[in-house]
Amino acid sequence: YAVMGRHDRAMADYEAACGLGPDEGLYLMHMGQALAALGKLDEAMHMYNRALNLMPGSFRVYHLRGKLYFTLGVYGHAVEDQTEAIDRCPDVARFYFDRAIAFGAMGVLDKAIEDYSTTIDLDPFFRDAHYNRGAAYGRAEKYDEAIADFTAAIDLNCDDAGAYCSRGRAYCEKGDFDRALADLERALELDPGLAAAHFHLGNVYGHMGDVEEALSRFTRAAELDPGDLRALFGIAYALDELGRVESAREAYRRFLEHPACTSEPDIIDLARRAGERLAETDGE
Repeated sequence: YAVMGRHDRAMADYEAACGLGPDEGLYLMHMGQALAALGKLDEAMHMYNRALNLMPGSFRVYHLRGKLYFTLGVYGHAVEDQTEAIDRCPDVARFYFDRAIAFGAMGVLDKAIEDYSTTIDLDPFFRDAHYNRGAAYGRAEKYDEAIADFTAAIDLNCDDAGAYCSRGRAYCEKGDFDRALADLERALELDPGLAAAHFHLGNVYGHMGDVEEALSRFTRAAELDPGDLRALFGIAYALDELGRVESAREAYRRFLEHPACTSEPDIIDLARRAGERLAETDGE
C-alpha cells in the first residue's frame, strides 16, 4: 500500500501488526513514514521517537527523523540526526546529501559544500549533489566552481533547464554575458515557463545596455511568478533607467507595498530612495 501511495491503508496494516512480534520498531518507523506522507507531521515525529526507543541504533530512523526535522524547519536537529545516521552507516551518500541541505538552509556553506563533496565521492552520478554544490558555490561567490558543478549536472541530464539557468546566472555574475545568454536561452527552450531564466536574462540585457529588452524579460518573469520581488524591482529599475517617471514611480510603489517586501532588505532602501527621488520629478 505504501508503494502505491495508499498511506492510509498502509497505516491500518502497520497498526494491526504492532505488538504482534519482535519487529514493532520497524512497524513504528513505517507508520512514521506513512504519517509524514499524509502531512501529519507531529504524529510522524511521535512514531519516529517511539521507534528509536525500541531501536536506538537504527540509522534508518535517524535519517527519516532528520528529514522530518528539516521539513519542520528545525535545521539544527536535522543536522544532528543525519550525523547520527552517518556515524552508524558512513557509506550512504544520501545521508551526507540530506545533511548538506540542512547546513545550506542554516547558511553554513562550507559544511554544506563539504558534505556535497562527500556525497559525490560516494556517488559520482548523484546529479542533485552536483547541482546543489554548484548553488552553494554560487552563494559563496565562487563562480568558477559553481559553473563546473552545473556543467556536471548538465552532463548527467542534458535536458535540465534549471542547471542551464543556474549556470547562466553564474556566467552573468562573472561578466561572461555571451555564455550567460546562451545558457539562459537554452533553459527557456527546455522550459519556456521558467520565470528565473527570464529574470536572469533581464539582468544580462541590463548589463549589456539593452534596457528595453531587460524590461521585457523582467515583466515576463513577474507574469510567470507574481511573487518574484526581484522581478518587480527589476521592472521599476528598468522603467527608471528609461526615464518613464510615472510608470517607474508606480512600479517602485508596488514593490514596496508587496506583503513579502521585507524578505529583500538589500533592495528595499534602493526602492525607497528611488521612489522619493521620482516623487520630486515631473511625470512622463
